[in-house]
Amino acid sequence: MAVAPRRNSPGPVPWALAIAFLFLAGTADERTFGTVSDEQQMLFTSVSIATAGEIGIARGPLFTVHRPAGDAVAPYGMGQPLLQVLPAVLAGPMERSSGAGSSQTLFVLVEILVVLAAAFGASLAAGALGASQNARALALLAVAAASPLSPYVSSNYAEPLQAAAFSFTLACSALAACASGRRSLLLAAGAGLAAGVAVLTKSMNVAVAPFLLLPLLLDLRSDGAPSRPRLVMAATAGAFPPLALWLAFEIVRFGRPFASYGGQNFTTPLFEGLVNLLGNPAESLFLYFPFALLAFTAFAAIRGSGKRGTLLGVALATTASFALVAAWWSWDGGPGWGPRLLVPLVPVLAALAAPFFDRGPFARKLSIGLAALGFGINLPGVLQPDAAVSAYVMSMPPLAVSEAEASRYPPYFLERDAAGRPLVPRPFVAYRDLTLLPLRLHSFLLGARLQGNTSETVARIEARPPWAASRPDLAPAGPAKGGSASVDAHLRSPFAWPHLGMSLSKPRDERADAYNMAYLSGLADQVLRAVDVGERERAMRLSEGLYEISPSGYTAALHAEALRAAGRPQTLDSFLATLPPESQSSPSLGVVLALRARDAGDEALARDFLGRVATVFPRPGIRKAMASPLAAWPKNLHGMTGENLEERALAAPEFRRGDNPPK
Repeated sequence: MAVAPRRNSPGPVPWALAIAFLFLAGTADERTFGTVSDEQQMLFTSVSIATAGEIGIARGPLFTVHRPAGDAVAPYGMGQPLLQVLPAVLAGPMERSSGAGSSQTLFVLVEILVVLAAAFGASLAAGALGASQNARALALLAVAAASPLSPYVSSNYAEPLQAAAFSFTLACSALAACASGRRSLLLAAGAGLAAGVAVLTKSMNVAVAPFLLLPLLLDLRSDGAPSRPRLVMAATAGAFPPLALWLAFEIVRFGRPFASYGGQNFTTPLFEGLVNLLGNPAESLFLYFPFALLAFTAFAAIRGSGKRGTLLGVALATTASFALVAAWWSWDGGPGWGPRLLVPLVPVLAALAAPFFDRGPFARKLSIGLAALGFGINLPGVLQPDAAVSAYVMSMPPLAVSEAEASRYPPYFLERDAAGRPLVPRPFVAYRDLTLLPLRLHSFLLGARLQGNTSETVARIEARPPWAASRPDLAPAGPAKGGSASVDAHLRSPFAWPHLGMSLSKPRDERADAYNMAYLSGLADQVLRAVDVGERERAMRLSEGLYEISPSGYTAALHAEALRAAGRPQTLDSFLATLPPESQSSPSLGVVLALRARDAGDEALARDFLGRVATVFPRPGIRKAMASPLAAWPKNLHGMTGENLEERALAAPEFRRGDNPPK
C-alpha cells in the first residue's frame, strides 16, 4: 500500500511568529494609546490626511510648527503618520458602528504588526549570517517579547517603525549578497526601500541607515550575483521613492530639510551621554535587552565567513546611533520605556547575537537565559503603560538646576520658581535618582493597581509611595499631570489584564473615562483647526459627526463653536435646546456662549459667562480675557482655551556645550 508523503513542517520560525503575536495581542494596552504629545501630533497628522487629504493640525502642543494660515504641522518624520492613515480612514465607520473609542484596536493592531515585522526581519538577517532555524526563532522571540520594543505596541511612537526599517535594510542587503540574478537585485532594491523608510520616519537616520547597506559592498557574493555597481543602483532605485517623499515633506512643511527642531540641540557632553546609555540602570540598552550582549561574540565567530559588510554595517550603525543619541539634549528619550531613542537598534543587534545559539549546549542555555531575563525585565513595562508612569512622575516637584545646566534644555520646557531659579520637570531628570528607576516605578504602580480593588484605594497607595518618608521631594505633589483624563483614570484604576480588542469589549459608558479616544481626539483637533483657518463648512461637518459618535459636553461645545464661527445663530439655538443638562454645564460650552455674547456686543453677559467658567476652568487665555476689553479677547474657543500656542522658530539642531548657550 502506498504511503502518503509527509508534509514538510513549517519549522520553528512561523511558530515563533505566532507565539509572538499571541503574546503581544494578549498584553497590548489600548487604553493609553495616543495620550503623549509626540504620539498625538503624529496621530492628528494621520487623521488630517484621512479626513482632508492634508497634513495640517491645530496649533497648541509643544514642538508644533506654525503656518501662516493659522494651523500648524508636526515636526516629526512622516513615516509614522503615513503608517496610521489606513486605521484613521477605517476609524470613523468603526466608531459609528461599534461606539466611541472602539478604533483603538485598529491603531494598536498596526503597532503589533510593525513590531512583528521588526522581529521577523531580525530572523531573516540572522539566517543570512548562517543561524539555524532554532536560533532564528529565538532571535524573533527575543525582539518581539524580550526587548524594550514590546511595550511600544501600546503607543504611537515611531521607534517600532524605525526598528522594522533597520531590520529589513540589514536583512535584505545581507540576503542580496547571498542570492543571484534577479532575486539579488530585488533584495537590494528592498534594502534601499527600507533604508529610505527609516529616513522618512526620522531624519536623523540619514546618518545611520546607509551603514546597514554595507553588505551590498563588502559581503562575499554568491556565484551568479550581480556586480556590486548593479546592486548599488538597485538599492538607490529602491530608496528613491521614500527619500523623494521625505524631501518633499521637509520642504513643504519647513522650507528646507533638517529644520524642524528649533530650540533643541546636541548639548549633552558626549562622554557623559555614552556612559549613561551604556551603564545607567535607568536607560542602559543592554540592561533592557541583555540578549544583545551576545552580538559582541559575532565579530569572532563570523569574522571569516565573508560577512564583514554585515558586521561592519551593524557596528557603524550602532556607533552612529549611540553617538547621536548620547549628545542629544534628551539622550534618555524622555517619556517611553527604556532608552527610547536606541530601541530601533534592537533587531539588528539581535541578528548578530542569534548565531551564538548554535555554538553548543552552553551557548544555547546562555542565549535562552538572556532572552528569558529580558522578558522578565520588560514585563513591567508591558503591563504598566509608560504614559501613566510619566504622568505620575510629572506630578512630582521639578528639580532646581543652575543656569548653566538649564541651557542644555529647550527653553520652552523650563519653569521658574519665585526666586527666578530654573526648574526642570522631573521626567527629564528622573534617570539621576535610583528611587525613580523605571523598573521600580512601573512595578510599584502595577502593584498598587493589583492591590487596590477600587480607584480610591489605588489612589491612596500611589499617594504614599515607599520612598515618601526618605525622599519627600519625590512624592507626588498632587494629582498626576501631563497626561489626559484617561491617563489619570487608568493610573488609578484596579488592574485589568490588557489585550488586543479590549476597546471593543467594553460598552461606551465604561470606555468614557479610562479609555483614551485617540481617533476622536484627532477629529476634535481637526475641528479646531478648521475653525482657526476659516474652513467653516468643514468645521460644521466634522463637529456634527464627532458629536454623533461621542455626545459630551466638550463635543457639544465644538459643534456649537463651529456653528458660532459660521454665523448660524438660529441653528446654534436649536442645537443648544437639544442638549442634556450635563452637557450644558460644560466649561468649554460656557466659553462658546461668552464668545457668542461678545459677538452680539453684550459685554455684561459675555463677562458673566466667562467669569463663571474661570472659576472651574482657569486657562491662561480665559484669565487674560477677564482683564481685557472685549476687542482684545481671542477670536475663538481654541484661542481662549488652548495652551502653548506661541510660535517656535525653525532651525537645525546645533552641536554645542550645554553650558555655552548661543549669544
